[in-house]
Amino acid sequence: MMRPSGGWVGPAPLVAAVMCGVACGGKGEDSGSALPPPDVSGRYNVTVLGTSGCDGDPSWTDGWARGPLTVAASGAALELDFGDPALLSGELDGRGEWRAIGGFAHQGAELSVIASGAFVEEEEVWTLDADLSVTVVADGADPCTQDARAAAQELQALER
Repeated sequence: MMRPSGGWVGPAPLVAAVMCGVACGGKGEDSGSALPPPDVSGRYNVTVLGTSGCDGDPSWTDGWARGPLTVAASGAALELDFGDPALLSGELDGRGEWRAIGGFAHQGAELSVIASGAFVEEEEVWTLDADLSVTVVADGADPCTQDARAAAQELQALER
């Protein structure tokens, strides 16, 4: 890399700059103010907002994700239980952002799910936004991937 004065910057300063960018958060954030993950445990109701892929058959996601969801959070550990056997495990950060994975059988196929999103609290009610990527492996068919968007609202707060 060229210096403005015309000389070359060696690898040591460049590596130091990259390491500082990673260690310092890289986005100008104060990395010393890490928040503990919020307690988002509870019962939710999920709505699948839309799907694409797998020949337009929404049942690969809608069939297990729509409806009741039990969320268990303990520190950064997170479990999303959509009902037997649809269970995703992952992690939650202090901003409410999460990611989870899981694998289970559904409609005679094996599903592998990668999910991510965020929990947001508004007026003491948690909501969840999710992006799902579901890989479907069924006997006699080529594997396909279905992408879906979902949202959920905490039920406990609605039952108060």
